[in-house]
Amino acid sequence: MHPILFKIGPLALRSWGLMLLIGFALGYWLAVKRAQKYSVPKEYLLDLALYLLLAGIIGGRLVYVMLNISFYIHNPLQIVAIWNGGLSFYGSLGAGVITTIVFCRRRGISFFQMSDLITPSLALGYAFGRIGCFLNGCCYGIPTNLPWGVRFPSVSPGEPHHPVQLYAFVANMVFLLLLLWFDGKRKKTQGQTFSLYMMLYPFYRILAEILRKGETAQILFDGITQAQLASAILLLVGVYLWLRLGREKK
Repeated sequence: MHPILFKIGPLALRSWGLMLLIGFALGYWLAVKRAQKYSVPKEYLLDLALYLLLAGIIGGRLVYVMLNISFYIHNPLQIVAIWNGGLSFYGSLGAGVITTIVFCRRRGISFFQMSDLITPSLALGYAFGRIGCFLNGCCYGIPTNLPWGVRFPSVSPGEPHHPVQLYAFVANMVFLLLLLWFDGKRKKTQGQTFSLYMMLYPFYRILAEILRKGETAQILFDGITQAQLASAILLLVGVYLWLRLGREKK
C-alpha cells in the first residue's frame, strides 16, 4: 500500500486524494465531451463540477462521521482529516443530487437532462476513488484464499483479504461502458440513464458488502450492513424512477 506517494518537507501527496482528483478531472472531461449532445453550455458544467466537488466532500464526510460517531467523539480533530480517507458514497450522492437540483432550477435546465449527462462521469470518478482506497489500504474485504487476495498492512500480517476496492473499480468501469451504450442506443426518455445507474450500483453494492462484513462494513441487524440497507432503499428508488420514466412521453 502507498497511502503517501512522496513528501516535500512537511507537505505530503496522498494517493487517496490524488485518485479522487484524477477521477474528478476525468469525469469532468467526459461530461464536457458529451455536453453538446445535451445542449448544455460547457461553462455550466464547470460551475456545477466545482459545486459538486465541494458538496460531495462535505456530504460524504458528514455521513461517514455520523456513521462512526463513537470514534469521532473521542477524536474530534480527525473529523477534518479527509486525507486519511473516509467518505460515504451515499452521503456524497445525496449532497450531489440536491446540489444538481438547485443548480438546474436556477439555470433553467431539466434535472434529468443534466443527470443523464453527468451519470457516466459519476461512475468513472467513483471507480478511480476506489483505486485511492486500495492504495490507502482501507475498505478491504474479508479473508480469502483466492490467488488474487491482498495482504493489507493494517490487518493480520500474512493473511490475504478480498481487494473489494478493485472489484468496485472493475464494476464501475463496466457500468460506465453500459451507461454510455444505453445512453447512445437505447434510451427513450430523459432520466433513464440516471435511473439505470441508481439500479446497477446499489445492486452491486449489496453483493459487495457480503465480502466486507465484519471487516470494514458495520452490521446493523441480522447480518445487514449500513450500506446494504441504504443500497436497498436506493435500488427501490431506481426501479420506481425507471418504471415511472418509462411511462412518460415528455
